[in-house]
Amino acid sequence: SSSAFGSRDILVFNHNPKAGGGSIKEVMNDLRTHEIIPAGNTRFRKILNQEPNRNTNNSYFYLNEKAKSTKAIRRQGYIIGSIREPCNQYVSLWSFGSGKHGGFYKIMENYYTKHTREDDKLSYYYGQDEPLFSTSEDIERFQRWMHHPLVQGRISTRVKSIYSTTNQDDNIDGVDCYVFVEQFQSSLINCLQRFEAQGGYIDWSTPLIAAMLRSNDEDHGRRIANSTTSKDNPLESPQAYHHAPCTTYFHNASLIQEMQNGPEKFIYNTFGYEGCCSKEFRKN
Repeated sequence: SSSAFGSRDILVFNHNPKAGGGSIKEVMNDLRTHEIIPAGNTRFRKILNQEPNRNTNNSYFYLNEKAKSTKAIRRQGYIIGSIREPCNQYVSLWSFGSGKHGGFYKIMENYYTKHTREDDKLSYYYGQDEPLFSTSEDIERFQRWMHHPLVQGRISTRVKSIYSTTNQDDNIDGVDCYVFVEQFQSSLINCLQRFEAQGGYIDWSTPLIAAMLRSNDEDHGRRIANSTTSKDNPLESPQAYHHAPCTTYFHNASLIQEMQNGPEKFIYNTFGYEGCCSKEFRKN
């Protein structure tokens, strides 16, 4: 539990790709003047002490998509992570790649360049009909992509690798509080309140936070957080989704069962998501 680590005034955000990370980062940059990307388990307090204009109230530590939580990091800082229903997250990852964006698309591209020397092989797996990639042919491509060996279990493996400090199955103990994409605004504010309650500092008057507190619309928080960014990201720009609804791609009962009973099963069990493509989850 968080209490086992005592009071921590250093704020840390650990980025889970395609799970609201860009929006959370915008809010963090609104709350803090300085973003610090640490190398390994570097002593965070030492980093702050080396910079006279940086302190725990104006700085936060950002663990990027290649970093992971460790016990050493958790002892130093309060870690906020994010989570998303897996089927929706896979659709977002695929559609982003269909637009030839993202680190995972590069992994797929390198795989085919190295193993088959056929770059065009990617068109067999990724959407071709922009902007929504929702034709029957593209839906077939998505389902082939879901069964690709590089794709299967990708999200569960990623969540465990970045959020577990022990590398034991299903033991994701490297986060103090999660932001749920499906309840972005309320869960993010909840995490910041928890950080403050255990000893951290939050300025609730900063523009993005103040705007979120005035709104009851869950998606509004992500729209606010992205009003300053123009990056082409189908998740982080809620006004312009680059894919059809999740159920368009997961209309096959066997594929749904594979998701709910396969590697991602632990995410459904741990976070209480009611099923593939569902935005409902047990709030406890």
